[in-house]
Amino acid sequence: MKKFIIFSAAYNEKSGGAIVTHRLCHLLNEAGREAYLMPLFYSHEATILNIGEVAARIQMETQNLLRASFPTNPHFNTPVYRDNLHALRGNNDYIVIYPEIISGNPLGARNVVRWFLHDPGYHTGHVAYSPGELYFRHSAATKEFHMTGSRMSPHLLHLGYFPFELYNMEHVASERHGTAYMFRDGRERPIVHDLTDSIRLTRDLSHAQVAEIFKRIKTFICYDSRTLYSELAVLCGCESVVIPEDGVTEEQWRPEVETRSGIAYGFDKLPKARATAHLLLPFMQAKQEESRLSMEGMLRETDAFFPD
Repeated sequence: MKKFIIFSAAYNEKSGGAIVTHRLCHLLNEAGREAYLMPLFYSHEATILNIGEVAARIQMETQNLLRASFPTNPHFNTPVYRDNLHALRGNNDYIVIYPEIISGNPLGARNVVRWFLHDPGYHTGHVAYSPGELYFRHSAATKEFHMTGSRMSPHLLHLGYFPFELYNMEHVASERHGTAYMFRDGRERPIVHDLTDSIRLTRDLSHAQVAEIFKRIKTFICYDSRTLYSELAVLCGCESVVIPEDGVTEEQWRPEVETRSGIAYGFDKLPKARATAHLLLPFMQAKQEESRLSMEGMLRETDAFFPD
């Protein structure tokens, strides 16, 4: 059976991309497959250097990688690949999984899976993939991408991992007031809500700090339509509003009705959000349990697409 190398950033409790890539590595190892994380330590150069320069960069960076500290989740089984990177080039024993932000094939892998955690090109402004790859989307909200010679899987590789120990109804305020808001990948979109008694949530806040705020405010307003914080706010009992994107309908935003439970796509949808808020926690708990099944479906497809 083939081994897996997963390109990933260091573990960060506030980065959904880092969380799911580390969790995929954990689930693969728990399933009896051999999987490793590969730090994203030079991937940005791979978008501008030719293949010879990339190979030279890999050789130069290898020793740094062997010595580097790479934070992981202590509760996950996620070893870091620290062997010779050149051994991966054209090696049929490995499947390399790149997130969609990686251009090209910097490891020179023979078997490439591209995991779309967001729409291709959304973060980088360009797309540079190759034929012969297998594509998976993380959610139905992510656009399909097709390239001649590659396969867009109908199977979603969706891995739910939610810090329920922090985001819950314990120690919530008896009387709520005020709002909180967030931009994140929504960038600096025009503010459409009243900033009176409104707290801006920034990236430097820990999950524990955000959860404490969610447990005492009345409404959370998010200018990023994709972040998990919209769900986490509902788990703490406050209203959750996503500011709609221009030209994107509620159905286009989240095609699956269940994923909209408790979240208002625009202030006018608040009554419906309040009526469905109680459905969100059991839905998220079920999704977390489905992660293993999702990973097993991915394994069956990769084994078939990249035969020994």
